[in-house]
Amino acid sequence: MIRNVVLVKLKAGADAAEVAEIQDVADFTDVASYRAYDLDAAHNRYRARLGSLAEQIARVQFELPAG
Repeated sequence: MIRNVVLVKLKAGADAAEVAEIQDVADFTDVASYRAYDLDAAHNRYRARLGSLAEQIARVQFELPAG
């Protein structure tokens, strides 16, 4: 399983309700599933919205151990 984690430092005055609407912790069954999500047009619209609210963004994907 692949977990996608996004850490964001928001700009002062960012709308908390908008951030809550677009945030999500995402787990994917495999790398191919994550890559499909990463290229998805709807996901990239959310990514652009978040980018407009952020000072800094850090992303990481890692594999969770089975079990």
